[in-house]
Amino acid sequence: PPELNTLKIEIDGEIGTLTLDRPDAFNAMSPEMIAELGTAFAWLADQAPLRALIVTGAGQAFCSGGDVTWFEKGVESEEIDLPSQVRRGADQLHVAIVDLRRIPYPVIAAVNGPAAGAGFSLALACDTRIASESAFFVCAYGRIGASPDGGMTYFLPRVVGPSRALELLLEDPNMDAARALEEGLVRKV
Repeated sequence: PPELNTLKIEIDGEIGTLTLDRPDAFNAMSPEMIAELGTAFAWLADQAPLRALIVTGAGQAFCSGGDVTWFEKGVESEEIDLPSQVRRGADQLHVAIVDLRRIPYPVIAAVNGPAAGAGFSLALACDTRIASESAFFVCAYGRIGASPDGGMTYFLPRVVGPSRALELLLEDPNMDAARALEEGLVRKV
């Protein structure tokens, strides 16, 4: 596997586990993590000798979405062109999601805590999802005045249907694991 700082790839026989590994930041997607997702998913799609992959998060969260502390630094610093950096990060994330979808074996999201924004998008991009009792899901984009990215507008309607997807995006509820199961977002709690 490639050497990574914000992700961990472990292989046990023919089963791989990709762990988002920024537990102190609830596995928020920093620019470095987004770049590493692209590296990891390309390797997993093209070279990994696996028959299945589990995607999960270290610590108490699956993924809390984009790293808002990085956004804050961009707002406060004149040296960072925040709009272009955010667009570049979204473009990199979309390429990573395409590589995730190219993986020729089942990919299971094991959602162990919050899956918000881009973290929810990442879970939706996996072939199937299971959730722990402590998992919860939230679109979250409207809360920060952003358009959904990471494939949410593509995958959410395919999981719950177009009308329900629109309702979830507009209402933006916090959905615990039981409700996610009722909505068809996860296969098992």
